Amino acid sequence: PERIMTGKKMGDPTIVPELHQAIDSLLRDELEQINGLQGQAIVMEVETGEILAMVGQARNYEGKFQSCKNFAYQQELGALMHTVSLLAVLETGKARLSDVVHTGSGVWPVEDGYEMKDHNWQRGGYGSIRLDRALEVSSNVGISLAVNKTFGNNNQAFFDLLDKMSFGQPYNIEGIDGLNRTSYSSPKDGDWAKWKLWWSAMSYERKIAPIQMLTFYNAIANNGKMVKPTL
Repeated sequence: PERIMTGKKMGDPTIVPELHQAIDSLLRDELEQINGLQGQAIVMEVETGEILAMVGQARNYEGKFQSCKNFAYQQELGALMHTVSLLAVLETGKARLSDVVHTGSGVWPVEDGYEMKDHNWQRGGYGSIRLDRALEVSSNVGISLAVNKTFGNNNQAFFDLLDKMSFGQPYNIEGIDGLNRTSYSSPKDGDWAKWKLWWSAMSYERKIAPIQMLTFYNAIANNGKMVKPTL
């Protein structure tokens, strides 16, 4: 916002104290409401990458929230991966958002003894839906089936596309200690199995820091141009 950026000079800290405090309060309220254990909230200016607010909260042993500053902590980010996986599918030119995917009753037996499920599987699932609808309702089965159809015969191509789109970057940000490359399983590993591709599309085989995921989403908001977050 223009009010926030007024008077800024090159090299000045990007954090806006008033905004930072407001986001910190909102995050704590939200975590208490959902009985969460930890959470992070980062506000980044789209075109410049300047971080205007960055807060973290985690419960201590007494169950009370306290500030958590480990912004380099990598974890599986679940449904946030749906957008990334679908973009990889679309990038090949072999699929369109209007394509229909058959999710059935919302249960997909992906390997011996394991099933992938949509959140509404007990209510019968989504049946046949378009890919854009699968993203809208966060369908694990729908997105994974699209990834399987596109990359099932060449699993490595999925990961090559993610690298081409700079997913998981940056590897270092001044002011954030301990940020590393994302860690993940891929077909280059000796124990790779095809079913891991489907779980990878859901982020279960890859760990990434929230600020790295934010960088990717920000590139979408910035019309495809990725900028490095700065403090």
